[in-house]
Amino acid sequence: MATKTSAQMIALIKSLPIHIEHHIPHRYEGREKAAILRFLHEDGEISTFHHVIQICRVGSHLHGTATEQSDTDLKAVYIATLDDLIMGEDQTTLKVSTSDDEVRNGAEDVEIELIELRKFMDDLMKGQTYAIEMLSVDSGNLLYSSRIWDSLLHNDTPIVSKNVKPFIGYCVAQARKYGLKGARLAATEEVLEVLKTFDPKERLYNVIDQIPLNEYCERYTKDLSSSKDNVLNQQEMIRINDKEFNVEVRIDYMLPVIQSVVDRYGKRARKARDGVDWKAIGHAYRCISELDELLETGHITFPLENKEFLLKVKKGEVPYEQVQEDLPELIEKVQKKETDLPEEIDEEYWRAWTLQQYHDMYDIKQ
Repeated sequence: MATKTSAQMIALIKSLPIHIEHHIPHRYEGREKAAILRFLHEDGEISTFHHVIQICRVGSHLHGTATEQSDTDLKAVYIATLDDLIMGEDQTTLKVSTSDDEVRNGAEDVEIELIELRKFMDDLMKGQTYAIEMLSVDSGNLLYSSRIWDSLLHNDTPIVSKNVKPFIGYCVAQARKYGLKGARLAATEEVLEVLKTFDPKERLYNVIDQIPLNEYCERYTKDLSSSKDNVLNQQEMIRINDKEFNVEVRIDYMLPVIQSVVDRYGKRARKARDGVDWKAIGHAYRCISELDELLETGHITFPLENKEFLLKVKKGEVPYEQVQEDLPELIEKVQKKETDLPEEIDEEYWRAWTLQQYHDMYDIKQ
């Protein structure tokens, strides 16, 4: 694997107009400031005091969606000092940026987040998006790699499982936030239009065979039996977008209930359209495409294959109506995707592996 040397990594940072080590935000004082200065030595070498394991580009430069306004985001994995570990003063994460606290990062800024190995491994085993991305980073964005990192990459024991909740959770949150309708709302609207064609006083059981059924509109039998009274009661029901109706109800009862569901979706969508965070929507699309490839191949390829489309989304150049329709469908599709990834990982093995790195680093004998 081709990697840049530590000196090249520092040279990259120092080639920018602002030097990180000269612009540590005021909030990083005392130990944290000292730790970061040790991490970025002014002599052009990465300090072995913190035992850096890996450094890579992340964010838009990794994904292939950077614009002229994009800053440079880096992440690093490191092992805390033995003194800090013994005294309980180790930090799980440290962050430093060339920009001031009150100013948003610009194109000339660099931000580095340092993640302690134990936290990184824990996040990786939980399926956190950033950790899996770092595990898949391409050689062009891998700025520094150590023996420990190489042993992690080339280990035969799987460390990525079917646990996709961190990936999919963000996408679902965005879909809810922006009122994206997709198949669920379309199915509800279809049922509503069919119901409007019937006599409002008609009972549901007389027309139920004419209602279009799908995964959001289903017929089923509900057991209302009472063991106390020894009474058997099986009630035929229909569920429309999580709203339940028994077949005895009249159409004029159903119509306003289902209409309120449609109106609620529409109101949310209209409100969202006026204040769409296209960057956040782009992140949702990105997570879906990454997850799709991860489930298919067990790996994520950078830069992302659909980077041009993701950049258009990020710039707000994709019709909002298109986002409303296809993003929820993509979410549902990837949730149902088959994969060869293991159901779970061997956490005991990986915790032992992690502990061994500290034993080896500090020559600790068991």
